[in-house]
Amino acid sequence: MLFVRKKIPILLLSLCYLCPSLRAQPYYFKHYFVENGLSNNSVSCSLQDRNGFLWFGTINGLNRFNGYSFRIFRHNPEDSTSIGSNFIRCLYEDKNGSLWAGTNKGIYIYDPIKEQFSLFFHSELQEISDIKEDRTGRLWLISNSRLFSYDPLNGKTKYYTLDTKPGTVSSISVATDGTVWVSTNTGMLEKYIPQSDSFDICGILNKSDNRQSNRIEKIFSLNADTLLIGTLTRGVKLFDVTRKTFKDIVSVNADKSDIFVRDFMKMADSEYWIATETGVYIYNTTNNQIKCLKKEYDDSYSVSDNVILTFCKDREGGLWIGTYFGGLNYYPKQFTTFRKYFP
Repeated sequence: MLFVRKKIPILLLSLCYLCPSLRAQPYYFKHYFVENGLSNNSVSCSLQDRNGFLWFGTINGLNRFNGYSFRIFRHNPEDSTSIGSNFIRCLYEDKNGSLWAGTNKGIYIYDPIKEQFSLFFHSELQEISDIKEDRTGRLWLISNSRLFSYDPLNGKTKYYTLDTKPGTVSSISVATDGTVWVSTNTGMLEKYIPQSDSFDICGILNKSDNRQSNRIEKIFSLNADTLLIGTLTRGVKLFDVTRKTFKDIVSVNADKSDIFVRDFMKMADSEYWIATETGVYIYNTTNNQIKCLKKEYDDSYSVSDNVILTFCKDREGGLWIGTYFGGLNYYPKQFTTFRKYFP
């Protein structure tokens, strides 16, 4: 027994010297791939419906996840009630609980009772990239980079010609005060004016030099006064609605390469996750600190791919991350401070 007691301090001392050479990763992800039942490893959109099901749109089918297994919905040319395309571009659940699936061949509405799909028949709506609903119940849609609205009260759609070139609309966001914002791939932010049923330009993202694009890919409302702006090559910017000014949040990667932004998600009152094609950025609005998570090839708990396409926060506070090559990543709400160490 005396021999053992003498050895324990030596062992602990050895571990203390060893630990600095170990690499700790405070974010641990569980992965879901085709091998786990996912229809395709390229996940482009996601949401959780009011019944608790998680939905993931891929380039080869729509997936419904119940926490244990995936149910895949694909186009069947012999079944008129199947979804009309396997390329799912966006998903949205309206206030009535209807699930809208935007595809490269129009919009399909899911009937949860019959587990069937019906075409939202409007011939002018083709490749759908975004769907949002405002406070009045009107749906805003982007089809072939053109902006439409749909009023369920009269069943009519309307096409909006913005103060820019046709076919340049890139993203829609509905602010906390109900304001509808639209971005374009020409660097413009436009605000919907209900009184005139039209849009006004509120901000223009100018080119910083001839090499960089001013294309806006994604907008996300922090509050009534501020928007997060995700760009094609210039990272993330903050737009002040009152002053109509842009402020850089993160503009380049650590290696000075461009940042292509895909999606945003609010994880806490002051914490926002940013999906990019070079990893996940975590932005703290209180201290303006930025953290970056990337794929670590010798860490099986890191994100599975650096090209991040979509976020979905579930009711338990966990985050689902859809990637281009790496399937799904799940980051559960953390209840412990234990860390994993890798030699």
